[in-house]
Amino acid sequence: MLAMSVVILLAVLTNAPNPFIYAYLAYNTFLVIAALKFKDFNTFVLGTLILSPYFLEQIIFNFGFISLSSTEENRLYQNSLIFGVQLIINLIVLYPIVKRYELQEKYWPSSKVKMSLGDQIFPWLILLSTVKCFTALVENYFRNGLGYNIQFFYSIFDITGFINLSITTAVMTTLVFESYTDFKLSKIPRILKKKSNLK
Repeated sequence: MLAMSVVILLAVLTNAPNPFIYAYLAYNTFLVIAALKFKDFNTFVLGTLILSPYFLEQIIFNFGFISLSSTEENRLYQNSLIFGVQLIINLIVLYPIVKRYELQEKYWPSSKVKMSLGDQIFPWLILLSTVKCFTALVENYFRNGLGYNIQFFYSIFDITGFINLSITTAVMTTLVFESYTDFKLSKIPRILKKKSNLK
């Protein structure tokens, strides 16, 4: 609940243009913390990696480090900066999320490393986001640099982001539910042992 409160407070302080994004992030933050509570380090690492681009983008753009607005004179530069930063963020996250199993096994071998549904879906989501940012960057050059009237990738940029975040939320919910189930089942032998000792 504390994590959700912090994310919602962040939305209020930054006058978030779309509160639904912050609702998604608050819920997913809760799921990541729940995975850690249920001792599922695999889901915790996956959740942290898949959500990090969203949090970094919110911090960079909503705190004014990079403006999302542009004028006719600087539109090519400003849009290139916006799409370029998002492209770099996705590229940075792409490698560790693709190699999550190997990296976790190398640096945290005691964390009971195993593959999950997230390992099959999350790398593709990051890859699609990377391709989306790259195509929007190229299209921006043709539109604002060369004067071509094309804005296909620009017009679907937000909706594809919402779709990615919705899929992320669905997968994270499934993974944390499995974590909860495994956590409860792991307690059954101890409960039975305590009952047998009372007899």
